[in-house]
Amino acid sequence: NKVIAHRGAWKKHDVSHNSMSSLKYAIELGCEGTEIDVWMSADDIVMLSHDHAIGGKVLEETNADELSKISLKNGDYVPSLKETIEYIKKQNKTKLVIEIKGTQVGKPIADSVVYLVHRMKAQGWVNYIAFGLEHLIRVKELDPTADVAYLGSDKTLEELKAANMTGIDFHYNLYFKDTDLVNKAKALGLSTNVWTVNKEEDLKTILEQNVDYITTDEPELLFKILDNK
Repeated sequence: NKVIAHRGAWKKHDVSHNSMSSLKYAIELGCEGTEIDVWMSADDIVMLSHDHAIGGKVLEETNADELSKISLKNGDYVPSLKETIEYIKKQNKTKLVIEIKGTQVGKPIADSVVYLVHRMKAQGWVNYIAFGLEHLIRVKELDPTADVAYLGSDKTLEELKAANMTGIDFHYNLYFKDTDLVNKAKALGLSTNVWTVNKEEDLKTILEQNVDYITTDEPELLFKILDNK
C-alpha cells in the first residue's frame, strides 16, 4: 500500500515517535512499513532515538540500561532494536525500515544492526536506510540480499547503483524538481521511496508519480487518499 509511517504512527495518537506504542499503531493501521532511527549505546546496544540525545542523555555516551529507563509518552520507555524486532515479528504485514545513525569513529553500528537482525532471523522483516552511505555499503557486505536505500542527495543514480544500493529514498523536493526521477531510477533497477510527505496536495502529487513507498507523519491521511482512489 506504499505507506511508511515515519518513526511509527504517533501524531494522531499522542504517543512518542520511535516508541513501542508508535510501532504498535503503525502495525494496527496496516502500514507497509514503519521507519525507525537507531544509535549505539555506550555499551554497544542498538537503541531507538531520532536525535543523538534523548532525555538529556547522549546515546553514544550512555549505557543501554540507563537509556531504557528514560520515560516517553503513554508509559513508554526508550526501546532497544531487539525489543522492536521481537514485536515486529509477531505479524507479517508491516516491515521495519531501519535508519542507521551514529557519529563516533570506531562504533560499528551497521555490523551490530545486521548481526542482531540475523541472530533474530528477522531478515524478511527489515529494510535499511541511511544518510551515511558507508553504513549501507557495510550492510550489503554483511548481507548481499539486504534491501538498502540511500537518503542523501549528493550522489547520482548511477553512483548509487554502482555502490550496490537497491533503492533511493529522497526528499520529496527532488521528485518535484525532476518529475521523471522515478522512471530514471526504475530503469536502473532501483526502488523509490520519498520522505517526508505530509500535506494532502503533496501526497497526491507524489502518488501520481507512482513511487514505490511514501514516508509520512500522516499515515492515516495517506490511507484515506488511497482509499478514495
